[in-house]
Amino acid sequence: MLFKVLKIFGLDVRAEIAVVKDQIEQRVDEVVDRVRHATLVAAVVVALSTFAGLLCTMAMGVGLFALYRTEAASYGVGTALAVVAAVLVVAALILLGIALMVAKSSSRVRASKAAQDVAGSAAAAPATASAPPQAGVGVPAGAVRQGPEARTSCAGRVRR
Repeated sequence: MLFKVLKIFGLDVRAEIAVVKDQIEQRVDEVVDRVRHATLVAAVVVALSTFAGLLCTMAMGVGLFALYRTEAASYGVGTALAVVAAVLVVAALILLGIALMVAKSSSRVRASKAAQDVAGSAAAAPATASAPPQAGVGVPAGAVRQGPEARTSCAGRVRR
C-alpha cells in the first residue's frame, strides 16, 4: 500500500531498491576480481621466490664444495672442513643478527601501536574525578594521583 502511494508521487521504491542491489552486486564483483588478481599475483611471487631461494641454496652449496676442494688440496681435509664450518657459522650469525633486528623492529611497531591505542582510548574516555587532574612535565593528565590512597586507571578514572 505504501509503495503504491509513493509511486503515485513519483517515487518507485521497488525500482530504487533494484538499482541499489545492482550497484552493490557490481561493487562486490569488482572487489572479488581485485582479490582474485591479488591472490594470483601473490601466488606467483611466492612461487618465484621459492625457486629463487632454492637456486641460491644450490649455488651456495656448490660454492662451499669448491671452497672445500680448494682448501683440501692446499691445506688438507681437516683444515678445509674447519674453513667451511667457519663460513657456515659466520653466515648463521649474520642471519641470526638480521632476524633479531627484524623481531626488535616489529615489536617496537606493535608497542607503539598499542601505546597509541591506549592513549586514544584514554583521551576518548571521560574523566570522572571530582577535581580536574593537573599534569606535570611528562605526565599525562590521566595518570595524576589524587591523594595517597587514590589510584587512577589509564582512562583517568579514580579508583579508591
